[in-house]
Amino acid sequence: MAQDNLERLDLRAPFDGIINKVDVQSYGNVSAGAPVVTVYRSDRFEVNFTVNFDTVNMLAVGKPAQVRFAARPETVLDGFVTEVGAHADQVSSFPVVLAVNDAPADVRAGMAVEVVLEFEVIDTPGYSIPLAALVDDVDPEEDNKAQVYVYDPETSTVKRRPIKIYGVKHNQILVAEGLKPGDRVASAGVPFLREGMRVNLLSTD
Repeated sequence: MAQDNLERLDLRAPFDGIINKVDVQSYGNVSAGAPVVTVYRSDRFEVNFTVNFDTVNMLAVGKPAQVRFAARPETVLDGFVTEVGAHADQVSSFPVVLAVNDAPADVRAGMAVEVVLEFEVIDTPGYSIPLAALVDDVDPEEDNKAQVYVYDPETSTVKRRPIKIYGVKHNQILVAEGLKPGDRVASAGVPFLREGMRVNLLSTD
């Protein structure tokens, strides 16, 4: 019986990896279900990020993607979508998980990355705007439609406007409806903007 209890103390991970964190101390008491160590695989990483309502409807498990590391922009790795959230963590912000295989040995968990997803572009007239122009805190009563802030030159303020997205390419949102020629769309500091806020245009000189 003593030998059987001793064998139960031998903890084995289901994969080869690296111990990232030890949650218990020697001779300490461990409750049932409590974490003992945190282990991550050294040959495969997961990338967690969020997308808006329009984009999540264009994603599916298995969709290929590319990952660039902020600390190593010259390194581009191939990955694929493994999970697509059905429920938003925040308003119109849906979680997505991406798996990355064959990562270099010096890549570590927790590094900042940029995810590149490409979608089929339909031959539709419209406009392209940066991904950063999208408003995150969309009101659920607006049917989760994508929105941007458009500059009003008469009042020097920004106003929200719903748009219809038909694709994403090279980190640009392709807009089919909601914008017209001459519109100035805010693409910097968008999380800090509010409806009717007065702003100053950046000089182009």
